[in-house]
Amino acid sequence: RALEKQLSAAAEEHATAEAAVAAARADATAAQQALDDAREAYQTALALDRAGELRPHLRLGEPCPVCEQEVATLPVSGPGHAAEAAKAAGVVARKQADAAAAVVETRATALRDLDRAVAAGKAQTEALGRRMSTLDSQLAGAPDPGTLKRSLAELDAKRKACDDATAAVRKART
Repeated sequence: RALEKQLSAAAEEHATAEAAVAAARADATAAQQALDDAREAYQTALALDRAGELRPHLRLGEPCPVCEQEVATLPVSGPGHAAEAAKAAGVVARKQADAAAAVVETRATALRDLDRAVAAGKAQTEALGRRMSTLDSQLAGAPDPGTLKRSLAELDAKRKACDDATAAVRKART
C-alpha cells in the first residue's frame, strides 16, 4: 500500500514535470523568436547605418552613388549608430535564449529521471503483486494465525510436561 502511494505521488510529480518541460519549451520558443527578431532588427539597423553613412556625400543635382539617380532633395540625417543598439539588444536576446534552452534541458533531464523512477516503481509493484499472489496460493488452506498460536501454546505446554516428566524420571533413578 505504501508503495502504491509512492507510485501515485511519483506519477503526480511526473505530470508536474511534464507541464514544467512544456512551459520551458514554450519559453524557449518565445526566446528564440525574440532572438530571431533581434537579428533581423540588427540587419535592418546595419542597412540604415550604411545608408546614413552615404548622406554626407550626397549633393543636390548630382547622381546618388547607390542608384545613380539625380539627388532632388537631401534626406534628413538620422541619429545613426542604430546597429550598436540593435546589437546590444541581440546580445540580451541571445543570453535569454541560451538561459531558456538551459532550463529546458534541466527540466527534460529531471523528467527523464522521473520516467525511470516511475517505471522502476511500477516494475517493483508488479513484482510484489506476483509475489503476494504466490504467497496467497501457498497459504491457501493454512490455519489462521490464532489457531497457529493456540497450537504452539499447546506444544509448549506438552514439551514442558515432557521435560518435567523427564526430570522426575531422572530424579527417581538417583
